[in-house]
Amino acid sequence: MNLGAAIATFSSCNKAGSIPQFTQHLSSNPNNYTALVWRGRAYSIIGDNAKAKADFAKAASVTVPPRKDLAQAECEFLSGNSKQGIAILSSVVKRYPDCAEAWSSLGTRFFYGNVLDVALEYLNKAVNRGKSNGETSEPWYPWANNHLGDICYADGRIDLSSEYYNEATRTCSSLTVAHLGSSRCDILRDNTAQAKASFKVAKELNSTLVEWANFDDFRSDVVAESKGRAQASGRVRKSGAGGGGGGGRSSGGGGGGGKDKKGGDGSGGESDSDEDSGRKGRRTRGQIDGQTSQSITDVIKKLKKEAPAIKEFNGRKYYQSKDGEYWYVKDTAGHAGALLKKYKDRRSSLEFVGSMTIDKDGNLVDIDPGKKHESNKIPFIEKSKMKTCK
Repeated sequence: MNLGAAIATFSSCNKAGSIPQFTQHLSSNPNNYTALVWRGRAYSIIGDNAKAKADFAKAASVTVPPRKDLAQAECEFLSGNSKQGIAILSSVVKRYPDCAEAWSSLGTRFFYGNVLDVALEYLNKAVNRGKSNGETSEPWYPWANNHLGDICYADGRIDLSSEYYNEATRTCSSLTVAHLGSSRCDILRDNTAQAKASFKVAKELNSTLVEWANFDDFRSDVVAESKGRAQASGRVRKSGAGGGGGGGRSSGGGGGGGKDKKGGDGSGGESDSDEDSGRKGRRTRGQIDGQTSQSITDVIKKLKKEAPAIKEFNGRKYYQSKDGEYWYVKDTAGHAGALLKKYKDRRSSLEFVGSMTIDKDGNLVDIDPGKKHESNKIPFIEKSKMKTCK
């Protein structure tokens, strides 16, 4: 099996489907670093952390720094040691400032941690060094561009966002979420023909990820989302003008395939946008996979009432479970019926562990990872960056 075919399947957001392809390639190339790392990421996304760690550990053993360090950092993240993982990556970029892949790994971590200003800086360093080093064919490169597209889309810089998405699809034609991002940008720029074409490609690549039945449904959601962000921005400006403080950085919007289904590269974590708009885009209708918006409201009210503590990060409320072991935040995408994102309390940070929905009896239950495309398996949110609300 050609390694490029496995990477293409992974990038189409069929992570499970890419695993046997990577495995076939590794059967004849057992020490191939790239195959080991990207199969490890695929394993982490579908929830098999043991196999993911084994792949990253082997990847570290078959290469030398700086790649050895990058693989070791992935092992730390999988073990819940986010600070150590970040420390390793930070050390790598200091020792190897021209290592584009290292900047991409570090930038991606900050991207999923929603520290977007830092992510923007590091990811730009990654793509610029990637171009200088002739590494635009490396599998991390289109993902770095896609993340930059998402960040710019969130800030309303649609033209720049489009450039990044286009570079992502130019260097990886199977990157579903980048095609979807390009379509979003073209919708907002009234370039309907090109928007339709990009949507069609994304739909053909992965009809499960691209859950909209047709382009018109997708366009309606994009337009509604854009209007919602504009209205929210107007409310913030009005509040600031009245002496209520100001506003800050918008984190809504986005170019991927939905906040939970952006089909991430597996080297980061769950994105944390504000309560009303997911950075990667989301369904905006009241009905989400059979669950009404009222159900979501009831769940949040109950969590708020029962939570021993409540914290806020970038405009989103996180509710602690009664036993203090987990934290919950509203899922703004709603794919596969997801209502909440679930985090494990790691003392100094929160780590994403999965999504939750409501069963037929009205009880909160975990969603089987095998039934939901969960690209955000290794998030981290440092508690020191969270505001205490309760």
